[in-house]
Amino acid sequence: MIKEKIGGVPVTAPLWHGAPALTLAKIIDLLSSASYHYADDSGKEWGTANMKKMEAAALINQYKLSFYAIECLYKEAPQLFTLGELINAVIRDLRK
Repeated sequence: MIKEKIGGVPVTAPLWHGAPALTLAKIIDLLSSASYHYADDSGKEWGTANMKKMEAAALINQYKLSFYAIECLYKEAPQLFTLGELINAVIRDLRK
């Protein structure tokens, strides 16, 4: 779903560095669908969840989003991993 505001910030604001609203919505969707339900990975979802988190990290880096922008995206929907884990994914993407 395309939103007019993310974290109270209009999607047209400079904070988003020109990232299209569709891309911001995709990042939110990727983050909120990265599921780690089973601690023992009996659902075999860890690999898919990690791929979604890394795809979101790549989009975040593509648009050079700031920590505050990342935090707004992260808080926009319920997540099953920490903000720190997302920041680590962003850093890993930068280092590849």
